[in-house]
Amino acid sequence: MYARYSTLDFDAAKRDDVVGYFASEGTSGPSGRPGWRGSVVLESETPGRLRAVTFWDTAEHFTTFHSGQAHAGINTSFAELGVRVTEREAAHTVTPPVITGGHVRAVTVRIPAERKESVETFWRERGRPLILSQPGAVRAEAFWTGDEFTLHMEWADESDALVFVASRDHVEFAEGMGTVPGDIVSRRGMNRIRA
Repeated sequence: MYARYSTLDFDAAKRDDVVGYFASEGTSGPSGRPGWRGSVVLESETPGRLRAVTFWDTAEHFTTFHSGQAHAGINTSFAELGVRVTEREAAHTVTPPVITGGHVRAVTVRIPAERKESVETFWRERGRPLILSQPGAVRAEAFWTGDEFTLHMEWADESDALVFVASRDHVEFAEGMGTVPGDIVSRRGMNRIRA
């Protein structure tokens, strides 16, 4: 996993505005972009300083995001807030972070044995990347129990999951899986209790 680390300095008197930006929209720029795995923003003991780390599957995923419109919007917001990037560093994780979502969704569907291989291929090549490209998607994993395929997803918030369920991408996912509502064995959405 590839990590991108930045030190951000700003006028300490603007602390509430800058922290408020990251709490609302500042971390949404990379969220859901191809290869993005999570972000963390840390407030330093030094007033007027934050440290941001974003996690990506590969350096190429970060480079694509960095050269795109979403990152240009972040730069514009930084300029408006008086935020200066004073340090940048790339790194590769030794121990990947454990990133959890506030909303967990588990869906189990029955898959005929003759379709098992094609479903696995779709999941690896299109299904999982499609889910992880959604805004607010944190994790997507799949499991077999006999002829039952269970999809386990974590989202930043329940509203992110509901947007996906109502989207054209969700229709594409169901069509790629070759499933219909009658194939569903169980479907559960759960909101995480924070420790």
